[in-house]
Order: sequence, then structure tokens, then C-alpha cells
Amino acid sequence: MKNYQTLSLVLFVFCSVLLTNNQSSAQNFNYPPTQKQPVSENIFGKVVVDNYRWLEDVNNQQVQDWVKSQADFTNNIFDKIPGRNALIEEYKKLDTIRSANLSLFIIREGGRYFYIKTMAGENIAKLYYRETKTGSEVLLFDPDTYTSDKTKSITFNFLPSKDGKKVALSLTESGNLDISTVRIINVDSKKFDSVNSLRNE
Repeated sequence: MKNYQTLSLVLFVFCSVLLTNNQSSAQNFNYPPTQKQPVSENIFGKVVVDNYRWLEDVNNQQVQDWVKSQADFTNNIFDKIPGRNALIEEYKKLDTIRSANLSLFIIREGGRYFYIKTMAGENIAKLYYRETKTGSEVLLFDPDTYTSDKTKSITFNFLPSKDGKKVALSLTESGNLDISTVRIINVDSKKFDSVNSLRNE
């Protein structure tokens, strides 16, 4: 399901009200257990114990199993909210008729205007450009088609060259926010240069 922020807020409020009005049910929740694996450190002469540092290792199968158990527990509660599915479908319809979301800044180089926009019904921002202010809009970079691995999402920043013929893209995969790959795309051909990409960490 797409990340409908408004829908998530509504569901959160709805669920909060539901739980507040039914304290007896809330008290009977059987939450998935979270193991304590103490790690002690001496910080400036004071011993600090962290029972849950093991949860920081997202590649650990135990951590992944814990996350899944928490998600399953939450989804089981959400699935019992009366009218939830009808509410989701209604917000999906509303999302398809909203106006496009345009980035706050537009960069003009070489007579071309570069900007990021998210179309109605979409959840991924894409890079567009126009030859002039009133020129036809051209899709230059679509994160969804950049990778065939649909389990990953790509976020990016961009910076066009002074002549507007090339754009540097800083690409970041979900879950690896500290690592970015810089690639150069040729505006006219819409293809990436064959030169090795730059990887920043």
C-alpha cells in the first residue's frame, strides 16, 4: 500500500480513540515480547546499561523477526477497526484527484528549467525539465524505472550543469541514508554517462 500520510494520521487518531474508549481491551493486549540483552558501558565513570542495543542491527534475523511480530500485532488491531477498508478506498480515490505536488525550488541552467514533481496518485517524486517557462514538460528521471528491484525505493537530489546539458543525481536507496551514489545523466539522450559513478559514504 502507498504511504498515504493523511490516511495514516486519520487511522492513528481513529485507533487512539478506539483504544481510549475501551480500556479493558487495551489492558488485555498480549504484546510480542522484547528480549533484554544488556550491554554495559563505562561513560565518564558511570556505568550505563542498554538492554535493547541489539535492535540496532537491522540485518540480524532476530531483529527482523521482532519487527515482523510487532507489525503483525499492529495490523491485527488495525484490521478490526470498523469501516477501515472503506476509509482506505475513499482516501485512495481522493488521492488520485489531488493536484500535483511541485518542489519548492526550480533550477534554471542553460535556458532549461529543472524541478521535482509528484503527480496525483503517485507516491514517488520524479525529475522533470522544460526548455522554456512555457515549453512542454519532459520527464528526465523516474526512480521507479531506475531499479528493477521493487523492494527498494530511490530518493535523489539533483544539480544541473551550467549549460543545462547534464544533471548530477545523488541517489540514495531506502535503508542506506548514509550512502549515496552520484551519477551523471545526459539531458538530451536521457541516458547516464558510462563513466564510473562516484560513491559517497
